[in-house]
Amino acid sequence: MTAAPEKPARPLSGYTLWHLRQHCLQWYVRPICYAALGAEPEANSIVWAVAKFVEDHDEGPIARLEHRFVLSPDPQPRWPHAVCAGQNTLYGARSEQAVRAAHELLFGAPSIDIGERDGALLAWEAFAKLDRRPSDRDATAFSPVFALWKREALPTDYVRGPFAASEEFVGTLYDPDALHGSLVANHTPTIARVHSRFGPAEFARLRAAWRRSNFTVPWSEYLRRELPQLLALADRLVAGELSTGDRALLASPQLDQLLRSAERILDDT
Repeated sequence: MTAAPEKPARPLSGYTLWHLRQHCLQWYVRPICYAALGAEPEANSIVWAVAKFVEDHDEGPIARLEHRFVLSPDPQPRWPHAVCAGQNTLYGARSEQAVRAAHELLFGAPSIDIGERDGALLAWEAFAKLDRRPSDRDATAFSPVFALWKREALPTDYVRGPFAASEEFVGTLYDPDALHGSLVANHTPTIARVHSRFGPAEFARLRAAWRRSNFTVPWSEYLRRELPQLLALADRLVAGELSTGDRALLASPQLDQLLRSAERILDDT
């Protein structure tokens, strides 16, 4: 029997659990939410939820974190109604299809590993219900943490994603002792200062726009020439593998000018 291929990994990092959660939200959750909403025209909202399961093994109980993205036509869905097929017409196959499409668009694979068995579990276990089992229903096992609601853009709105949207952190704290804390020394923050408005969500949009329409978007010759290097830099930023040269480039006026040019293109598409 052929082994299943390993999922691409997007390691998370941070000095504290708070930094770890922020990195996860910025570099994974928000971009996926935007892309999944864009992939399902009937969706008006998406909720990201987590659950910590405990499984019995020969070596003892092992905890693991799982997460779900759930789309809904309701602009502000309630929980657990969002994971009930009778009350959410998008729950199930349509949500899963949109989320797979979002992963393919942003990461080139139907799903990725964000460190469910290590980093992500440390980051989110404070918001996961205790003593869940894999056989538990989604409505009782998963806890909503983050919601993004799609709305119509207004002329004065600053659109941080591909469309105007409001977001809310909706996590319920179940284990205060796991809210903060510190990580091992080799976990370093990957937050770098960039002069322009470009942030993690914009880097994800830039990567997606290049994959989707590199022959139709009016890229300048300079941007087209520099884009592979820019996308590689974004991947190293996600992985926490920045070199001294990378950090100098992120702070340079030349990169800022390049990102502003890309930002104008994304705002027009």
